[in-house]
Amino acid sequence: MFSIIKSNSASRITEIREYIEFIDPLIPKPPVTTPRFLNSAKGLVFVQLYGVIEYTVLTTISKTINLINSAAVTLNDVKPIILSLALNSELEAIYGAPKKKWDKRHELFKIFEINPFVEISEDILPTDGKNIHYPQLESIWKIFCLTDPIFHDVTFRGRLQDIVSNRVNIAHGNQAASEVGSRVTTNDLSIRLDDVSKFCSYFITVFEEYIEKEKFKK
Repeated sequence: MFSIIKSNSASRITEIREYIEFIDPLIPKPPVTTPRFLNSAKGLVFVQLYGVIEYTVLTTISKTINLINSAAVTLNDVKPIILSLALNSELEAIYGAPKKKWDKRHELFKIFEINPFVEISEDILPTDGKNIHYPQLESIWKIFCLTDPIFHDVTFRGRLQDIVSNRVNIAHGNQAASEVGSRVTTNDLSIRLDDVSKFCSYFITVFEEYIEKEKFKK
């Protein structure tokens, strides 16, 4: 069910690993100063690391929603919190039309009499829209009613924050890529890559099991 996502995520991991292996022999040994362009190359790995995390999360959630929709379940079949996804457009309509709130409320609750099949928009990501780190993952876990640990290893929470912070600093111009890269070695980056690989595999597995065991049902 998630084989394409697994393959694409693994391919991105391999691409980053090849990049690190390419620049590693170019970096001089101390006390020779590392050229700025090589520090920049190291810094940009944080952008790549975040990219594979975001790809894995977004595509896995989209696929999960697609499979829930394909399960032919009605509103009454799913856990109550899943309704926040299934009725997203109706809930947004109430928020966006305060002068017609009672009409919108009537429309919303009338749906339960009809009890239609669940049809969730596949581009929904139940977060605040910010970069993906612990608060966003926690929100995803709550909305999908997951009971598994959020991380395969609790230490990855700090690792993820480190990756997100460095990625944001580079992308927003707060720090040059060379400045970020000067603080890490290629070995440091390889360790981070291994951690990201394990997290991505774990994340996909959690949702794969979620679908297999139909954990979205009451």
